[in-house]
Amino acid sequence: MGLIEAGDKELAFREAQEVLEDFHYHDFSRVEEGLKTIAVRMDGEFGTSIEKQLEDSFSKKEPELLGKTIKTLGLLLMIERFKFVESKLSSFSKSELKGLKKHFWEGRNYFTLLFEPVLAKYNPAEEMRLERLLDKMLYSLEDKKLKDFHRARMELVRRINRDFGLSLPTTLLNEKQ
Repeated sequence: MGLIEAGDKELAFREAQEVLEDFHYHDFSRVEEGLKTIAVRMDGEFGTSIEKQLEDSFSKKEPELLGKTIKTLGLLLMIERFKFVESKLSSFSKSELKGLKKHFWEGRNYFTLLFEPVLAKYNPAEEMRLERLLDKMLYSLEDKKLKDFHRARMELVRRINRDFGLSLPTTLLNEKQ
């Protein structure tokens, strides 16, 4: 993302191409999948067309489309983590809290890497609002407040989708608990 924002489009596409199939190029040993595999998985899980957007961004060499696609993919990965936490929220034991927090922080990291730097630079007030929503989600997790977690997650997703001009399916934006 930084290469696209810095204007080095050619290098951005070369780097993205290297992780299209496999992140091991960058020695991300914990990440088994490449962008394409993750896109296919997200398409299946959420009914999106991220794989096609990814292919289009490479074939057309459009850095804006590539950036938007990677951000959408990051938001979907964040939703995936948060939905997992939410699915366990009403019935986890105290001993499982640490594991659920790990999943929460994995989701939170997508925000930190993809969205927070841009918001901090161009819209710091919104960045703070989204930080507060993430805090509310964490507190709701710790207090086992499923409704509060769900409401905060939905508001976070809607705001990120709006703030970054993404196009998530309405089913993800209007999801009922």
